[in-house]
Amino acid sequence: MGSQQSKSSIKSNYWCTNCCDYYDSSDSEINRCSSCKKISLAHSEVKNLNDWFSSSKINEGRKDRLIELGVEESEKSKKKYPLNDLIKLAHYHEALERRKPNLDGEIHLLIFFSTWFNNNCVITITGDGSYSINLISCEMSSRKMIELLEVLKISDNVYYSLSEAKTVAYKAEEKLNGDSPILYSSPSLEISYSSSDHLASAFKEVKSRVLWALSDEFSSSSDFQGNFASYGEEYRYSEISKELLPSLRKFLDKFIPDDYVKPFDIIKTSKGSEIHTGIYLGNGKIVHNLPKGVKIDDWKDFMVVVGHPDRLTRYHPIIAFKRPERVISHIAKCFANKEEYGFNLQKNNCEHFANKCVLGLELSEHFEMKAKEQLSFYSMKTRFNDVENEIKRIDEKIESLKNHPEESLVNEINECVKSGGSHPQGIKMEARIEVTPKTNYRLI
Repeated sequence: MGSQQSKSSIKSNYWCTNCCDYYDSSDSEINRCSSCKKISLAHSEVKNLNDWFSSSKINEGRKDRLIELGVEESEKSKKKYPLNDLIKLAHYHEALERRKPNLDGEIHLLIFFSTWFNNNCVITITGDGSYSINLISCEMSSRKMIELLEVLKISDNVYYSLSEAKTVAYKAEEKLNGDSPILYSSPSLEISYSSSDHLASAFKEVKSRVLWALSDEFSSSSDFQGNFASYGEEYRYSEISKELLPSLRKFLDKFIPDDYVKPFDIIKTSKGSEIHTGIYLGNGKIVHNLPKGVKIDDWKDFMVVVGHPDRLTRYHPIIAFKRPERVISHIAKCFANKEEYGFNLQKNNCEHFANKCVLGLELSEHFEMKAKEQLSFYSMKTRFNDVENEIKRIDEKIESLKNHPEESLVNEINECVKSGGSHPQGIKMEARIEVTPKTNYRLI
């Protein structure tokens, strides 16, 4: 395995949309080409655009859109693709024309591909004499969550060589298919002191949305005020619901979390300066760190940890920081080691737990902010120049914990995620497709 096959056996192998020939796969990922090393192998039937059109599988309207994107139209073209991948590109064309993402200058290269966390990724190289590299990431609307289409800079640099820009784009594509996709842009972490939305200020890839907040007609000076997470007390929603404002009771009784929140989103409740943080698992369950250790709780019980909250906020990474199975493993590891690795306001509070399990960063942004206000000489952790090494360090730290989680706990977390339901991502591309659009193709 690994080299181009003889012509006698070639048809039993896979077509590479990048090399335009048949190859076998020598990688653990079956669709990674053994020659160019790109995730570009197609398993199903492939034809060029003209052949798909001739067989009436692609209509004239889609064919015209694909030609504008740069798909070759010649009947002798060696560029062959699976049918569903070409249909996906036609859908992309419609979405890009509809949404008009802000890409300045002529588009010189488009790379369309699916990753393990998102089926809808496009890397673009644009410019007029100098080149910029961006990632377009799209999440389809799901239940009561709106469509998200974001243009993210892969690099702040400007390139004067198209070949150099392509090299940077290919490296970013590889990282987006890896275990830590967030490293696609070699990010550093710096939390804004001026922003109240600290986590979203640190990463443009983390989107926040307020799910509930006190309206002007209500005051946050409810009699029910204690921050139970800090003092070790725990209350059940059923026990104290009568002491909450009617607006919160009505919200919690009608709110279906899976309609607004996806598994492994970070959830924060707040009351004034008091914050409590957890990780949403699905099916109305949240895992969070309390003075008695890591615990899986019902959504309503999580909501009253700070007493009567003023606000409920969702933090959703549109670019994954690590694979779901790794997040689950780290949650379970922390749960199994809650005596040795338990709650500590300065070193292992609820934010530390959520951030290190989901993001791979051992950080409590609100504790750091409070410490900064109180101690001018405090050495803050709100800046990491090397996020990649920090993620590796935390990964190794959690993996080194001595107690292994019980299989039943891992199964319970997996069942929460599974029971929360799936969210549409559209057609999963079988292979990457790289095209050079027609001259002067622009989107703004």
